[in-house]
Amino acid sequence: MIKKIFSFLAISLILSSCSEEFKPHVLPLNTYHIYCDSLAFEAIHEHFKENTYVGAAIEHKQLKRKSKLRIRGDSSREYPKKSLKVKITEGMRLFETKKFNFNAEYKDPSFSHSYLSAL
Repeated sequence: MIKKIFSFLAISLILSSCSEEFKPHVLPLNTYHIYCDSLAFEAIHEHFKENTYVGAAIEHKQLKRKSKLRIRGDSSREYPKKSLKVKITEGMRLFETKKFNFNAEYKDPSFSHSYLSAL
């Protein structure tokens, strides 16, 4: 009896979530350009366990801000592809944000973890 009730509830839930008009969930993809000295960038990659910042600039939709960047993460610092933390140092915030964390997603090539956490 409980199996039948559970099956009925499961089927009802699935059917109630269906609609005639399908609207896919779309997350906007923002593009950021980060500029810094290549030698400084290589240096922070060589000493990735340190929290050393190097001078940089970040640009989004033709708005460019002076900033600094470093390698971020704890256990992920050991991976070949590094995550970055960028902090704006001069000028106004870039779209209400002063800090950016760019995740490398080295262990999740499908990017499904980031997508699901953004919902």
